[in-house]
Amino acid sequence: MRCFFCETIGEPGSPAELEAREAEHLFRVLRAAPSDEVTLLDGRGVRAVAVVRPGRRLEVLRRETVAPEAPELHLCCAMPRRNRLDQLLTQAVEVGAAEIRPVRFARSVAEPEPGERWELHLREGCKQSGNPHLPRICPSRSFAEVLDGEIASGALCCYGAVEAAPFPAELAAKNDRVAWFVGPEGGFTPEEKERFASSGALPLNLGPHVLRLETAAICGLAVLRRILRVLPAAAFAAALLLGGGCGRRDGAVSPRHPLLLKAEYYREHNDPALARAFYRRLLAGHPRAAAVHLRLATLCDESLELPVEALYHYDEYLRLTPEGAPGRASAADYRRIAAERFRRDGSAELERLQQENRMLREQVSVLKRLIVRERRRRNP
Repeated sequence: MRCFFCETIGEPGSPAELEAREAEHLFRVLRAAPSDEVTLLDGRGVRAVAVVRPGRRLEVLRRETVAPEAPELHLCCAMPRRNRLDQLLTQAVEVGAAEIRPVRFARSVAEPEPGERWELHLREGCKQSGNPHLPRICPSRSFAEVLDGEIASGALCCYGAVEAAPFPAELAAKNDRVAWFVGPEGGFTPEEKERFASSGALPLNLGPHVLRLETAAICGLAVLRRILRVLPAAAFAAALLLGGGCGRRDGAVSPRHPLLLKAEYYREHNDPALARAFYRRLLAGHPRAAAVHLRLATLCDESLELPVEALYHYDEYLRLTPEGAPGRASAADYRRIAAERFRRDGSAELERLQQENRMLREQVSVLKRLIVRERRRRNP
């Protein structure tokens, strides 16, 4: 579905007005016809679906507010020359940068200032990726000013390092703001490297080869986003699966169990339905595996929109896990949010389950009659 920028997105049923540039592209270039649907973004977290009405009008059908990704990623970067800056801006949005800070390093050779052209490329990045959040753009500042400002704000600072160095991912995952510093084509000066080291900034090596400025900027953001998104969930899951407050005699399963590995693989590779099937097969043989109940609950809650099944598995996890166990309070919070969502809009799911229940009862009744008939045939 095509994405367009719309400064003001109202509630469902209200009209949506595109800027002249966006309207021209939709109606003159793409020749949108009545009943066609498009995605609207306002750059402040609102994403909506609108339908084309006769008379080149748009009407909002659905609207949602998307929370910013956490933790925030700040790109503190020397500026490349203009022909490479445009692509850098677009791709920074695609990988989820929350803020872009132009930095003047000792070896910087270009100092373009933010302007309307920057805004256009950032919007293109939002439209390309579906990211409803435009990054904040800061004025150009010296290296010392930017580094001191990020440290004062509580951000964890990381910088590109040519030398291989261990990266303490667990430390990075505990911060709600991470600043990624990328130097100019000539690299950091010895004084700048010393300033990083003395300030507690973390070196991040992106491989054995020397990268261009804009390549390093995007690769670093992508690597950090991956670390910050996957590590906390993986660590939480690993702690649960290795015990999570209940010993192996209470139902915990091995983290290397084949069914669990398959479930986690398909979950990671965006096939939640198949992941659910493997979780359920695992629970059939290990019904007291509390951690697996929790993993299946979050899958049904977040990826499959199955609130009733999610509530059941949340309840099983809470029933099987003793008070004070790690993760129990978080699971109770997840369960409460899922219950509120079900009370608000779970009638369709309940109706589906009732129909499924009726069908299963009919099938059981038929099977019982077949069994009785077969027994009478064998034992007249």
